[in-house]
Amino acid sequence: MKIAVIEAAGKQYLVRDGDIIRTEKLKETKGDKVKLSRVLLFWDGKNLSLGKPYLKGYSAEGTIVEEGKGPKVVVYKYKRRKGYSRKTGHRQIVFTVKVDKISGPSREKKKTAPAKEAAAKKKAAPTKAAPPKKKAAPKKKAAPKKKPAAKKEAGAKKITAPKKKKK
Repeated sequence: MKIAVIEAAGKQYLVRDGDIIRTEKLKETKGDKVKLSRVLLFWDGKNLSLGKPYLKGYSAEGTIVEEGKGPKVVVYKYKRRKGYSRKTGHRQIVFTVKVDKISGPSREKKKTAPAKEAAAKKKAAPTKAAPPKKKAAPKKKAAPKKKPAAKKEAGAKKITAPKKKKK
């Protein structure tokens, strides 16, 4: 039993093979095949794979069974003591999708690809030893730097002797 959490039309769904989900409008029409490649989580009964945010190579394939409209949503605006009220509503277009198959990347490809990469690295590895490094010339000592004169702080006040009062 394969279980996946997929994202379709901005919402997340927990699906199994053969499940039917109702999702918002998609680009396809009734009877078309749909490939939902935004898989967030995949569980095959033994191993759990979690995406960050999506899993690469995983997808859920399905067929659009029905096109229709969802329940009516009522929008009511009202301002008290002003005599203002508006009542409107709409029905969202909804597609019914039957999930035919949840698939992941095959394990065979993963095993063969690293073996080919390792063989290619061995062939490309240099066989000659690197030449010995030359010793760097001793560095000259720099003359000591003179310290700059102390700066006065912007907010510091100058201290002066108190002034004598005239009689």
